[in-house]
Amino acid sequence: GNSSSGGINDQVPAAQQKAVMGSLELIRVDAVDIRVDRAYPQAGNQKFDVRAHFRYAGSLYALKVTDPIYEEKYREMGLGRYGLTESFLTISLGKEFNGHLYKLVAAIIERAEVESGGRL
Repeated sequence: GNSSSGGINDQVPAAQQKAVMGSLELIRVDAVDIRVDRAYPQAGNQKFDVRAHFRYAGSLYALKVTDPIYEEKYREMGLGRYGLTESFLTISLGKEFNGHLYKLVAAIIERAEVESGGRL
């Protein structure tokens, strides 16, 4: 399939790399569900994964968040689910790993933040 163990629609076979348009894409979504989970629960691992769950063009996605500000903020908030309203997400393709490229959320821009003169 196109999903890793913790993700949904987050991987692309490396053989298809040429067919994937660009390595960066900006998309608009109505809502984002940020979920903080243990990276490897079976090992009792304390490392947390931050993923953005969202719907785009009729498909569901769960992609790892690598935006340093958001990743840090939600790791510190701890395990749980956190909702964001309308947001713009920069989706990038990470480096090849085990024959797949992984889609990542490289940047999150919340519309509410922009309108309140926040991050930008």
